[in-house]
Amino acid sequence: GSGWSNQIRAVAMIVVGGSGICTGALINNSCNDGTPYFLTANHCLGGSSTGNWAFRFNWASPPGTESCATTANSTDPGPPYDQTANGATVLVSGTQADHAFLEIDNMTVTDALNWNLFYAGWNNDDTEGAISLVTGIHHPRGDVMKICQADDNNNGIYHAVNSGAETWEIDAWEEGVTEPGSSGSPLFDQNGRIIGQLYGGAAACSGTSNNGQYDYYGRLGVSWGLGIGTYLDPASCGGTNTTNDGWDPNGPADPDNASIQSVIAPSGLTCSDWIVPQVRLRNAGGNTLTSCTITYNVDGGTNSTYNWTGSLAQNATEVVVLPGMTVSAGTHVFNAETSNPNGTADTDPSNDAAVGNFEIQTGGYETTLNLNTDCYGQETYWEIRDVSSNLVASGGNTSGIPPGGLNIASNADPGAYSDNTLISLKMCMAEGCYDFTIYDDYGDGLEGSINWGCNTDGDYEIVNSSGTVLGSMQNVNFGNSETINFCVVNNASLEELLQSAMHVYPNPNDGTFTISFEQLDQFADVVVMDINGRVIFKDRMEALENTINLNGISGGVYLIEVTIDSVVFNQRIIVK
Repeated sequence: GSGWSNQIRAVAMIVVGGSGICTGALINNSCNDGTPYFLTANHCLGGSSTGNWAFRFNWASPPGTESCATTANSTDPGPPYDQTANGATVLVSGTQADHAFLEIDNMTVTDALNWNLFYAGWNNDDTEGAISLVTGIHHPRGDVMKICQADDNNNGIYHAVNSGAETWEIDAWEEGVTEPGSSGSPLFDQNGRIIGQLYGGAAACSGTSNNGQYDYYGRLGVSWGLGIGTYLDPASCGGTNTTNDGWDPNGPADPDNASIQSVIAPSGLTCSDWIVPQVRLRNAGGNTLTSCTITYNVDGGTNSTYNWTGSLAQNATEVVVLPGMTVSAGTHVFNAETSNPNGTADTDPSNDAAVGNFEIQTGGYETTLNLNTDCYGQETYWEIRDVSSNLVASGGNTSGIPPGGLNIASNADPGAYSDNTLISLKMCMAEGCYDFTIYDDYGDGLEGSINWGCNTDGDYEIVNSSGTVLGSMQNVNFGNSETINFCVVNNASLEELLQSAMHVYPNPNDGTFTISFEQLDQFADVVVMDINGRVIFKDRMEALENTINLNGISGGVYLIEVTIDSVVFNQRIIVK
């Protein structure tokens, strides 16, 4: 195991409800920025929410007590289990290579430093003949960490298709063996790079010995082109890499090294020609970062500069909000780059720059569809049509699902969604009313928790830029199809309407004043704050006229914040 000490530090047991259910690995991206990406198997997703998963790292028998035996004879390192991260978001998943690619929600680079973790490298080349030896590191049956190995000189290592999944087949293990619970664990090539994750097989213990049977691993070379590659090798950090040797956050650091870890905004679709750029600045150097210059532009045009000052320890990050700018409609690239860390030359310019792709559409209002697929994502197709029945947007399986209930869908169909996956689509839509229709090929709507044992129902909602729900699922088992109506309005005009229809008087006052509404169809949340942001009054109002007495409050300027249907109106008052 000593030759695999780095890879061992990347592996974690997935714990749900106190039990180890699967295994996976922390995997590096080519930016070496410490984003906690985690690779496991799609079938491990099951019916549990990854938001409730725990990832227990470094759970291995103490040195000198390692054993190839099963649970009963292994040495349990015992508590405290404090090298554990909680919660994750699924970014990419599918059955094509039984792959699930996650981002751990609550793990920082500081955690990785303190826990002495390693971000494993990868090889997406997928060339069968280039693999001569493979190593698996895993947690069988929720046990402490184990290792297994096969050499192609004695046992075959080759491509195979298993129930539609593109896999590596290991004819038999020479050292060690996997068991249930090892699912999702990484398969490393002879260079210590991940090439897949455990799908399944017949390999298991026979007593305390290897039964000599086969295993299958979903191939990273297949899942790479299904979305994983865009996260592990983004264009801003290369975009054409075939291999990566991993990253050790505890490795030696250059003294002064500022880095743009990522472009947060603008990103994706924007329904306005006004953008406010945001970048995540990272101190990749050993010295505390106290200053640097950020240079940025759109499409390689005229550069703007921003002189940042602050205090960032090694590997710490900060979101930097840059001055806003107007950008024309169309697709664009936002470029950002750091220089002059601590007033000196950057010791590693390779990680200075990052880019963000975005699109500007004007004349519409931001509207987002959030769709959680059920156990059979390939069965779903949806459409949005305007009042004249013109098709405005659509998504999902495009092979001919309407009118639903035809039972012809396949996960290989064009546009087919993955199972148990969140689809979030932002659109710029004109003001008006629309019909949203969702179709199910099997005829059981988005129900999955009762009939099929995967314990996961789907759902959907349509929201505006303020987070107000414009429409949502009415019935989880809607049969072949369901149609809801929703309307898009101009939030800016709604705010103007609120401002003109709300009155605060007298102003100035002695601490007693009245808030009145010309019309109030629902409640209004009212908060009064002092100039330091301290809340001194909070109430929910449903009457058209409401008198507030602030009970002998000191004279000065105060802010009233009124929220109605996610629209916020602010007004200052003066207390004499």
